[in-house]
Amino acid sequence: MISFLLIATNEFHHLFYQSTYLEYRNTTPIMQITVGQWYLIHGAYTFGTLAIAFVLLSIYWFKEKTRQTKQVIILLTGILLPISTSLAYLVGLTPSGLDPVPIAMLFTSSLYLYAIISTKFLLVPPIEKDYIFESMGDAVLVLDQTYHLKDFNKAAFTLFSDVRIGEHIAAVLGLDNQILPLLKNIDANSIITEVEMSNKSALDYYQVKVSPIKKGESTIVGTTIIFTNITEQKKEQMNLTKIAYTDVLTQIYNRAYVLSVAEKMLASHNKMAVILFDIDHFKKINDTYGHLGGDEALKHVAALCKSVVPENGVFGRYGGEEFIIFLFENEADEAVSISESLRRVIEESPLPYNEIVINITASFGVVVKENGLALTPLINEADEALYASKREGRNTVCVAVDGEYTKLSSKITAGKY
Repeated sequence: MISFLLIATNEFHHLFYQSTYLEYRNTTPIMQITVGQWYLIHGAYTFGTLAIAFVLLSIYWFKEKTRQTKQVIILLTGILLPISTSLAYLVGLTPSGLDPVPIAMLFTSSLYLYAIISTKFLLVPPIEKDYIFESMGDAVLVLDQTYHLKDFNKAAFTLFSDVRIGEHIAAVLGLDNQILPLLKNIDANSIITEVEMSNKSALDYYQVKVSPIKKGESTIVGTTIIFTNITEQKKEQMNLTKIAYTDVLTQIYNRAYVLSVAEKMLASHNKMAVILFDIDHFKKINDTYGHLGGDEALKHVAALCKSVVPENGVFGRYGGEEFIIFLFENEADEAVSISESLRRVIEESPLPYNEIVINITASFGVVVKENGLALTPLINEADEALYASKREGRNTVCVAVDGEYTKLSSKITAGKY
């Protein structure tokens, strides 16, 4: 803008052109100029910006060789043309001493317009793209067709501190990482999964999106892997799930959860055992020590049983003072032994409460079935066995076998307690 104003008002100050005149060469009029101070400043500015642009574009092209090559070459040509013609003019290589720069600038402007308009090259300028890429909170890995790293952003370097360009993705993620199989199955659509990753002493959760990089409509030339930290959301979800499926008082699973898990397990197992037990004379504990004492008794029994129930067993509070356990396959065969261990540990572990000791016992009903399993009938059989255990005097284990209820070695007639 300053140069434009100075040229428009040059006759008053001659800062741009000190003088202009025509010189005839073989009857051909050629304009000659004597340059002023601002002409030199303007020239330095023009070719300085061209030189800076050339360096920036060269760096960008070297870094992003596979992207926008055509546009970068056109722009580099547009920069080199006025620079080279100006040098030729300054050293006297142009014919008749003519200055070819104005005409060269006409062609370079046309090249710029072609590169920008025909390919929408500046729709998102490269510098802005780089800034967005580096400032993303999500970690991004860019792979080529052979699953070697082509690029990554600052967040990825933070997540994978030893990541390097050219490294195979297996070396970055680890050979046993669950993301690796997804890369071989990638097609036109993205795949989203969740993974756990150790971060120093903590465990973080990430949503991982694996997407193809396509050239044209269908040719896949690479892959992007985006890691989004969802630790806070995952922990909140886990807390909500725990609240939904956990008994508030005893902190073990509630009835709805254990029944839903048992229903799912039935689909893949041919043998199941149901252990149903409750605290003997629980009403008396409530009446004697109050409801707070009763609550402590329930928590005490739940804590004792958690240490005895196998890890693959499903243990929860069935309701009131009743608890239920589901065991499957080989562990189902151990149901009677496990029930007896539970009965013994409850009997031998009195509850200290308000400077006194509350002796607690429990009665157990057990049923084991193979094939043709249905959950409700099995629970009903275990319930009948539990009532039989109470008829036998409580603090015992009874097993339902073909409609009869066996207390270890003796048979009990079916009936209600």
